[in-house]
Amino acid sequence: MKLFARSYVWCGIIVALICLSEIPSAHVDTVYAEEGSATRFVSETGRTMRGPFLHYWESHGALPSFGHPITDEIEEGGLLVQYFERARLEYHPENAGSEYEVLLGHLGLQLTSARDFPPATFIPPASSGINYFAETRHSLGGEFLDYWRLQGGLERFGYPISEELSETSTTDRRTYTVQYFERARFEFHPDNVEPYRVLLGQLGREMLRLRDKASRFVQVVDGQLVSGQSLTPLKLKGFNYFPRDYGWTDFGAWPTDRVEHELEQAERLGANTLRVFIRYDAFGGAAEGWRKQEGFANFVRMAKAHGLYLLVSLFDGSRKVPQTGWDNWPAPGTPEDAQDKAYLAAVITPWKNETTILGWDVYNEPDHVTELEWRWDEHRANRVYWLARMATEVRRLDPNHPLTVGVAIADSNLLPGRGGMNMLDIVDFVSVHYYKRNYGGKSAASVLRDLKKLTRKPILIEEAGESTLDNPDGDAEQARFLAQVMRDAIETDTSGVLIWTLYDFPTHSTNSEGYYGVLRADDTPKPAAAIFSQH
Repeated sequence: MKLFARSYVWCGIIVALICLSEIPSAHVDTVYAEEGSATRFVSETGRTMRGPFLHYWESHGALPSFGHPITDEIEEGGLLVQYFERARLEYHPENAGSEYEVLLGHLGLQLTSARDFPPATFIPPASSGINYFAETRHSLGGEFLDYWRLQGGLERFGYPISEELSETSTTDRRTYTVQYFERARFEFHPDNVEPYRVLLGQLGREMLRLRDKASRFVQVVDGQLVSGQSLTPLKLKGFNYFPRDYGWTDFGAWPTDRVEHELEQAERLGANTLRVFIRYDAFGGAAEGWRKQEGFANFVRMAKAHGLYLLVSLFDGSRKVPQTGWDNWPAPGTPEDAQDKAYLAAVITPWKNETTILGWDVYNEPDHVTELEWRWDEHRANRVYWLARMATEVRRLDPNHPLTVGVAIADSNLLPGRGGMNMLDIVDFVSVHYYKRNYGGKSAASVLRDLKKLTRKPILIEEAGESTLDNPDGDAEQARFLAQVMRDAIETDTSGVLIWTLYDFPTHSTNSEGYYGVLRADDTPKPAAAIFSQH
């Protein structure tokens, strides 16, 4: 069975014709435990409640708890569900006749899977009136605890998955104190009269908006990259890409005929993703305002024609040893900071609605300058602070695509910058690079398992490779390495593997960098090509 299936790719490219909140009733043949149940049509949204969903809605708080229905009954993930403004109700036929026949969906978990909430800072004493949950390392107190207990507690809402925090509502743009649970978000509305000071957030509407966005752009849900309104898990399988004869060059130099041939080879091998690099001096550079993007536009068109997503790495070549200013990670308000933001605006804005773009990699290997420099606290703190600001700017320019930062060594994700912030706090999905020389014999599976203990976010092996130069058993060793990495990714339910690289680079024929390809410069395949294709 091919677990990295190409069929996933088109789920994220098909543009929805209608928002999910506009979908009609699905024709389903579910038989309820009780026939002849009453129905209720809700004129405000044009939706109908019936059977166990109507009974649950009426008996568990009705409008104040759930809001209006915003879909009719639909089938999702093999279950009959119905969305309400504040929740998703799920019908579980295996529990028919019991109090668990209808359950709230795990919207709290699903909608925050691109976020890692810090645990409680201390375990409160029993006399404090605050409950601590070791299962999630979070606490619950005050009016949120009172509401949780009164309205059904653990069975209804699940465990808290965050502490109390301030958030700006997408509904009225006001800031509220909120707390997330596995199945809900509690919001404190101090201006309301009792019993409406604590309300459930409108997670139902937020999930429908996310599903609609996922019909066009890859999103993060339940610790997975997903695509399509059905939120189908997307497993990436592909290559870091430069054309054979044009390594580390701008897109405008790439010959269309040759690139077309190479993308055909990638598609034939079963790839669904390419990672590409936009240099800081690309598109004419700062002098031209990074406007000369015709070559990139042509490449995007070709990738789309071959069903290939593009993960785009930014700032390539900027601030790398031995360049002048390699340790200059500019502070806010400086001319250098303004130029970095101008680069992002010019590069990202034209592509924010492009469905072929999978996501943005803010910077390639910020931890691969020199080992001493990365461990030097001052420069690391400045660098992580810069990355956090650039990530904020990317999200402001493009709210559609997720972002990541590809690190050379997985543990670099954990090194703190200013205020304790680290790389895991910055990204929507985690990207690690795996080369044996960097891990002292530690397997990719071990690296991934250790990282999964620290984050709920999807993890991608963004680079992995083995050069076939200077090794009499080079081809076979590369094939063994690639087979093991891809098995490790499958075993750990990682979001995929991008190999370094598709082709050998004859322009680098005198060093190992030129021989990482699974295809030789003469277009013949190495044994690793078959391994890649089989997984």
